[in-house]
Amino acid sequence: MILTHTAKLPHGYSVSFTFREGSGEKIAVEWKPEHPDIGSHRAWRKFWRRYEVERDAFVQSVADRTRMGCKINHRDEDGTLLRVDYIDPDIDEGRPDEP
Repeated sequence: MILTHTAKLPHGYSVSFTFREGSGEKIAVEWKPEHPDIGSHRAWRKFWRRYEVERDAFVQSVADRTRMGCKINHRDEDGTLLRVDYIDPDIDEGRPDEP
């Protein structure tokens, strides 16, 4: 199974997320242009908030489609792990459908 999502971000950037089952269960991220270079801190925060919304939505869809939890490792520029978020699949097993 391959899942992909491309999102337009502020300041003319876009990001593509790809999940390939059997690839070590990792999500590949591709930026266009290659690496965001945004000057002001305010513009960067706006850009990053939008990226996080798109990333989290994609990770949730991967968790839901694969029926397995996912984690997001947040790292700074030198690769230091800052925090880990866990995303559980949104499934209601055993519950009757509501009218």
